[in-house]
Amino acid sequence: MTKKTLAMVILDVLKTRTEPMTANDVYQQIACRRLFEFQSRDPVGIVRNALSRHCLENQHSCASQDKYFRQIATGYVALNEK
Repeated sequence: MTKKTLAMVILDVLKTRTEPMTANDVYQQIACRRLFEFQSRDPVGIVRNALSRHCLENQHSCASQDKYFRQIATGYVALNEK
């Protein structure tokens, strides 16, 4: 069985919600449902980083080519419905 990446887990969480979410909201859902095991003292920061890397608005060279999310308002993201 292949483990899901954090971006894939976040994608699953956002698919179950109709409203935009913050990194903290996403983390709370992941932790509550035990969808991913974090090896960090700052799991919300890890979620925030994953959201940023896969966000449509992030065009930096270190950003992922896979744009799953889009920024709705400061701190809020939603699915990037292509």
